[in-house]
Amino acid sequence: MRKRFFAAVLGGLALLTMSTAPVQAAPPITGEVSAAAAECWTTFDPVAPQGGEMWQAYTNCNTAAITVGTAYVDASGQISALVTSCAKVLPGQTRTWYHPTTVPGVNYETVICDQSPRIAQPISVSTDQCWTSFFPSNPNGAPMLQAYKNCNNQSVNVTTGRSNASGQIVVSDNSCAAASPSGGVRWNHGSTAAGWNYHTVLCRFSA
Repeated sequence: MRKRFFAAVLGGLALLTMSTAPVQAAPPITGEVSAAAAECWTTFDPVAPQGGEMWQAYTNCNTAAITVGTAYVDASGQISALVTSCAKVLPGQTRTWYHPTTVPGVNYETVICDQSPRIAQPISVSTDQCWTSFFPSNPNGAPMLQAYKNCNNQSVNVTTGRSNASGQIVVSDNSCAAASPSGGVRWNHGSTAAGWNYHTVLCRFSA
């Protein structure tokens, strides 16, 4: 198994393709685990499943509880999050997820779940505004409007998320909304996290 921190290299997002893998969340291991007895943070078994099954485990070596879930990032930087996988993990505890199949060519991650609901509103947008736009584009902590126009030929479910320079990913798991073809949604951020990049995240749901 390999050790992974919240690491991903993320670029601009465009929901050009969609591929999903059903994931089942296993019950958490509730017994306390010392840092010496467990690998901190995220591990995978096997480390390169290439479409096969895989176990993903997260051990919380922080001193505070954290709510985390599973996601993957493709080569374009598109984040696809299993929003129903989020679970609270206490210090010294481990949460596991079983992937009966995996998506080849992507990086699986443990993401932080932001469970503060942000209401997504449908919008009408012009044909030259595909994908994601931000107003203003560099808020530096100030309020921001995030808009997404779906230029696919099928509906998608999307939410908002963010990442920082160290590769940590935060996903708003309570804010998924359906965007029909040529339709769009928007999220109003009353404040933003300075130094983070915001993204439109593809929502995945358990089978």
